[in-house]
Amino acid sequence: MKNKQLTIELTNNTDKKVIIRPTVHSATTNMHGVVEYGETSERKDETLPYLMKDLVEVPDEITISPKSSFDLKLLVTMPERMFNGMLAGGITLEEKEEA
Repeated sequence: MKNKQLTIELTNNTDKKVIIRPTVHSATTNMHGVVEYGETSERKDETLPYLMKDLVEVPDEITISPKSSFDLKLLVTMPERMFNGMLAGGITLEEKEEA
């Protein structure tokens, strides 16, 4: 299998540490025909050969220190079988609120 590492530079300009939860989702189309890249309760289309979350590894959580940057590394694994078409998806970076 072929792998590719992608990097996203995240910057925290605040005076407090920031905890981020990255997630990966396959693109979907809502009932208005608009493409959405976040989490959805819609059923997976039967023609979709792979889910993005199965092909892209991200950590569950990352902590970015105050006034610093962090390189978020994504490991993308190419599908084992070839298929016709394209896969589209998105990465959501959600800040974890401290309790």
